[in-house]
Amino acid sequence: MMPHCQNQTMTQWCDNQDVCLVQMRSQAAGPHGTNRFEGERLYLCKGCRKALSGTFKRVTSTSKGGR
Repeated sequence: MMPHCQNQTMTQWCDNQDVCLVQMRSQAAGPHGTNRFEGERLYLCKGCRKALSGTFKRVTSTSKGGR
């Protein structure tokens, strides 16, 4: 079963196509350091990712550690 887009705030951009797992940004670059992507993980569609550009990164692997 394909995941559905979990973005509930920008429904006008949601097309529920090409859904993938992303991790939201928890801190922006500035006087406190660099961008940190330690926020919640969501499934976002192509339209929502385009609208939220720069506020997330794609999650390439669900496991930590390894090679």
